[in-house]
Amino acid sequence: YCFDIFKPHNKLTIGVDFCSKTTTFNGKRVKLQIWDFGGEIKLQFLFAKYCKSAHGAFFLYDITTQLSLDHLLEWIQVVRKNAGDIPIILIGSKLDLHEDRAVSYEEGLLAAKKYNLASFLEKKICICNNSV
Repeated sequence: YCFDIFKPHNKLTIGVDFCSKTTTFNGKRVKLQIWDFGGEIKLQFLFAKYCKSAHGAFFLYDITTQLSLDHLLEWIQVVRKNAGDIPIILIGSKLDLHEDRAVSYEEGLLAAKKYNLASFLEKKICICNNSV
């Protein structure tokens, strides 16, 4: 997203990856800081430091693997403890791989409601055909 490049066979994140992008939202310029922790629980201590000044958060999970949604509560608790009650949006990714779906739409929606998140959606996260 940050560099308008899609790599269909991108490797898993090892450690932490970061990028920033300035964009326009509702007529205002906003700077997004995008942190990819790869869902690694052992990196939550770093995540806690970086989310202290956040004004919102997106949590992405892979709809083709239940494991990617299993630790959602732990990550939410880190945000709530360090950034307060900021809006969190839950996004089910890889919608283009729906035939391999392991997490139903209803499960994602239920998780968003259960943890009182601001919103829930599913997307094909791919810039290859302008469908981010």
